[in-house]
Formats: sequence, structure tokens, C-alpha cells
Amino acid sequence: MLLRPSVATALMLFSSSLWAGSEPNLVLLDADFNDKTLNVLIGTGGAIVGEPVALSSGLQAVVSPVPLPTPSLRLGQSSTGSARFAEFEFLGGEEVSTGRLSIFMVLKPAALDRYLVNIRETTGATLQFANLVLMNDGAIALSDSNAGVLLGATYIPGQNLVFEFRYDMDAGTYDLWLNNTLLVNDRSHGVVGGGIGSIYVGLDNTTTSQLFLDDLSVTRPQPTEVFADGFE
Repeated sequence: MLLRPSVATALMLFSSSLWAGSEPNLVLLDADFNDKTLNVLIGTGGAIVGEPVALSSGLQAVVSPVPLPTPSLRLGQSSTGSARFAEFEFLGGEEVSTGRLSIFMVLKPAALDRYLVNIRETTGATLQFANLVLMNDGAIALSDSNAGVLLGATYIPGQNLVFEFRYDMDAGTYDLWLNNTLLVNDRSHGVVGGGIGSIYVGLDNTTTSQLFLDDLSVTRPQPTEVFADGFE
């Protein structure tokens, strides 16, 4: 489990605030798959049990004991022709339109192929807060409601890719980190209205390889965490 310190802090704060009644959830999603039955399809019980809310037809999403140190979600498909996703939403169907938001995940591609991460609104896929593409030549591309760019980073098969999106919803911007390296700083996502409420992780319509997903978490950084992480 590759949980970053600020997520662990938020989890402790969340546990202590459960009794407050009026505090917003600090942890909106925590899907580490460690308590799931191995070698079977993941359920779709939602954020309350650390699972997706939906799986595209034809997507094979199996809890795997390897190749990461702890159980992860192995995404594959038996046939090409359609992009397929595991869709995750936040606790209580919440959609975040103000304040700060951190989206953290570990991806491990089995081969050079096309893998997708889309960040969207709740129960929808039209507001493009981010579209991350691992491309079949090893390049990494990013787009949103604005034009796409190739990032100054590449990936190789079997590499652990630790991504974090850090959103300032009031400013309409975000940073993107990969393995503790800042790739994008204060990029405008171009979305007007609405908020973030879902994450789609999956495979493009030509993908024949597998992608492993682990430690997917969504948190609201608190002021002390913002300062400590340089999330400004």
C-alpha cells in the first residue's frame, strides 16, 4: 500500500470528525483493495466499501495479489473495439466544486499500450476536469476542456506510476505530480460550473494489455497539509 502521509493524516482526521455531524468529509474515496477477495471480480458497492460504482460491459476488473506489494485491481478486456472503464464516485455521491481536492492513485501498466484516466462530474462524463492518457509509445498526454499537451515524462512496462492531481476548485486550476515530480503547474481545466465527483480508470478501444490500479484516494487537504505539501 503506497499511501502518502497526507492521506493517512486525512484518514485520521476523518475518523475523529465522524461524530461532529456538520464537518464535510475529508476522505471522499479510499480504494486500496486490501480487504477484497483475491482473484475474483471486484464488486460495485461504491465508495462506502472502496469499490467502483460501475464497470463497463466487457471489462475484466479482478482483485490481484500481484504484481504490486499489496492487492490491486487488474483491468483487462477480452476484446477491443470500445473504451472500457471502472467508474469510481465519492462518498454519498458528493461533487466538489469549491476548495482544494487531491486525487491520488498508483498505476502499473503491464506493457506499452493505451490506458486512460478521466476525471469528471458525479453521474456523468461531460465535464472534462482531466483526461490522462498513457500512450502506446511510452509518452503521457494530458487534456481537459482545454487543448491537450504531451507531458515531459514517459513510462515503461512494469513501472509504478504514482500520480496525484491537486485541484484548486475556486481558481479552476490543478497541478499534476508523477512520482513526486511536478509535471503540470496551475493548469486551467476550462470547466465552467459543476464540480468533480467521479474518476474513470480504464483501457482504450485498441488496448490488449492489462493495467493495475492501487491506492486510489480522494481527499480534501486541510490547511496544515496544504502548507506541508506545498499545495498552494
